[in-house]
Amino acid sequence: MRYCAVSLRVALSLLALVSVAGCKSSPEYAALPKAKAKDYTRELPPGMKGLRKISPAEYPDFSKGYSDREGVLAALDASAAYLARPSAKGYFPYLDISHDRAEASIRAFRDDLTAATSGQELDRRIRERYEVYESIGWNGDGEMLFTAYHEPIYQGSLKPTDKFRYPIYKRPPELETDETGEKSYIKGADGSLRPAPSRAELDSYLRGRGLELVYLADPFEAYVVQVQGSARFQLIDGKELRVGYAGDNGHEYHPIWEPLVKSGELKKEEVSLRRLKEYFAANPAKLNTAINNNPRFVFFTERTGPAVGCLNVPVTAWHSIATDRNRKDDVFPRAGVAYAMTKIPRTVTGGEAEFASFVCDQDRGGAIRSAGRADVFLGTGDTAEALAGRTKAEGRLYYVFLKPELTAPVTAMLQQEKAAKNAAKPAAAKKPAKSK
Repeated sequence: MRYCAVSLRVALSLLALVSVAGCKSSPEYAALPKAKAKDYTRELPPGMKGLRKISPAEYPDFSKGYSDREGVLAALDASAAYLARPSAKGYFPYLDISHDRAEASIRAFRDDLTAATSGQELDRRIRERYEVYESIGWNGDGEMLFTAYHEPIYQGSLKPTDKFRYPIYKRPPELETDETGEKSYIKGADGSLRPAPSRAELDSYLRGRGLELVYLADPFEAYVVQVQGSARFQLIDGKELRVGYAGDNGHEYHPIWEPLVKSGELKKEEVSLRRLKEYFAANPAKLNTAINNNPRFVFFTERTGPAVGCLNVPVTAWHSIATDRNRKDDVFPRAGVAYAMTKIPRTVTGGEAEFASFVCDQDRGGAIRSAGRADVFLGTGDTAEALAGRTKAEGRLYYVFLKPELTAPVTAMLQQEKAAKNAAKPAAAKKPAKSK
């Protein structure tokens, strides 16, 4: 899970239940207020969804998503694993999309992607067999901003040393989270609940309790781990430690760069992970104040295997995205297969390149509170970090779901597979009798 990205909470109000002007409008959506400038961080009014169904005439050209099928299949398998869990049913229906339809869509799309022999054939199959929903974007007309995130690799130590002095922490046992995942509380011995401390307060609250998970040499790197939500550490004994998201203090995210832009020390258009790293390397005395400007604090746990998103399934480089998942009613449907069209650098020194690819919605952008934002996971390590730090481009996002009339046969097949798998479990668990 991650919570990186630019986010400014802006309250919106419903003006009228009228459609947004233009052929792309859907009458079930309220008109969004006009804005003087593009604001990809604008929140939707409570209860408003981030997708609208579009007509076949509005479908994009899906043929370019035919490339890198191996990566798409891996992402689809992760989404299928999530939707197979009983808990996933609690987040559906989404608009007219039931849980059965969402699950069947992943299986059907996997089969169609595997069977297609060209991009044109895949495009034809989607047009024949699926309904397409487009993100309404920040303005009701589909405009979005894409950024990216990664899993960093840093040096670390399990014990503090003169060099490694900046810890990341395990989740305190008394920390509890409400059902929305937004609010966190500290539970007292008497059962009372109080809001979790802010970042600045947590320093003294956590210190000396044995909750330190690993120590880093650079305080900015420790902050980046919190922003990205997972990391790998090369320990001084030669071993590797992998950590992942284990909750947060429930405070609102505020960008570390915001006060620097307001003061004129940085220009908003130049803000990137690389630029911030350069700035704080030259101005180390300003780092602590800047970090404490963000009251949100993330806790971690040791993990094995690849990086995972907030759905607790692996995220796939270039084929997993993080979106707004900060309310009980999600802005976008969990685990859905989508088609992203934007620009992403493909080399560390090169310019932006076209990115038109199928992705699965599998992670939370903790700072994303809008239908106008999405983050693409670009993988692990220095190259992924360099690319993610330079990714910032407009684009559009489409979700595809199997037509309702085609759902039932796929659902029946999935249910048969689950029943057969469950029936086989007791037999597999039986141990052979010991010979006398």
